[in-house]
Amino acid sequence: MKQVICRILARVVVGISLSVMGQAMAQAAPVGENSVATSEQPKVVNTGGPKRGVFPEKGAGIHVHGDLVISDPVNRRGALREKRHSPRHYFAMLPYGMVWYHGAPADIRDLPPGIHMHGRFLLPMEGEEETIPLTEKLLKNHENHRYNHAILLEDDVSFYLRQGRSWKVLGFEQGGGPAPRLKLSVEPVGPEIEGGINKAALFDIDDSTRVWKNRQLVNKDQIKEGMDVQVNLTWGPFDSLATTDVWLDESSLQANREIQRQRHLRMIRSRFLPGWVDEVKNNDRGGGEVTVTFFGGMDQELYDDIRKSQSLKICNAETTLRSWNYHQEHASPATVLEKREIKDPPLGSSGLQVRLKVTQMLDGFRPGWVVRVKGPWIYVLLPWDEHINSAEAYEKSKKMTLP
Repeated sequence: MKQVICRILARVVVGISLSVMGQAMAQAAPVGENSVATSEQPKVVNTGGPKRGVFPEKGAGIHVHGDLVISDPVNRRGALREKRHSPRHYFAMLPYGMVWYHGAPADIRDLPPGIHMHGRFLLPMEGEEETIPLTEKLLKNHENHRYNHAILLEDDVSFYLRQGRSWKVLGFEQGGGPAPRLKLSVEPVGPEIEGGINKAALFDIDDSTRVWKNRQLVNKDQIKEGMDVQVNLTWGPFDSLATTDVWLDESSLQANREIQRQRHLRMIRSRFLPGWVDEVKNNDRGGGEVTVTFFGGMDQELYDDIRKSQSLKICNAETTLRSWNYHQEHASPATVLEKREIKDPPLGSSGLQVRLKVTQMLDGFRPGWVVRVKGPWIYVLLPWDEHINSAEAYEKSKKMTLP
């Protein structure tokens, strides 16, 4: 009996010791600005964002810009870095968040590392408050990091072109200082833009810059004073901006745009057009009706494919737009009962709504939940790791792992 009591006391003492040691280690461990909130750190509850099933009001959110330094294409997440000493601004795309590259619809997977991007960032959507972990220390110095769910993300050429802006070439200048570099001198042509460069600027340029003319690559000496050009940018030494691409004519930009558009069409036709459920009506003997509004930011050709179709397929998805492993095989066949066009749709909405008769009501067919709809497109099996294929994968996908 004495031996049993001694063993129990020993276990209690060891347990208390380990608990104290753990607390001491947690208190002693330094917490950087990008540190992940742990159970020992005060949890930051980041609320107040858009509701499920409701698109945000016009003008919601803040403008954020920086170089894309972290990219998670599968879960549509990443991080922007504004300056050399700035902490990374981690973000997740809202389910209706739109990406543009070279003036065409895109996805995170299409963006090259280091490219300078502009974003419209909102507070997290309801239910997504812990997707991007935050610390009190980070928010004390960078309150805008609360805004970490993007409704819009676009490269420089898309951002400026969309708002009627180009650049007039003033010439070249040889920079000085400890790291002298050749500069392209430009001034803005067009309206003043929130979050944009609204005065004359100097962009680094060298032989790594792709200069496009007549749909071909040319030397930078083809850039002449007085030309109207478009540019894409990236980080340069001492927080300057450096050119990655300079387009000297519309035909060259159009060629790049069309390549990206075709890449986008291929991706969505294999992964289906995303939207969310507005309304559900269950039949007594199985099946029912599902009303879906498609998200915006996709190429018009995809919406036209849906408009022309009477027979579709529909499967449920998550806010990352990832579908489950029955993406193709078990998507419910659906017949179009009604198509509606919403006038002046809000940002994030396509304005196209369909009411579908489905043969099987999947668990994910609930108001405010995300779905993907297959149009008249070829049968494609996706890579296994793009699906959510287990409960463990689902839990892992709910929160961004910060490097």
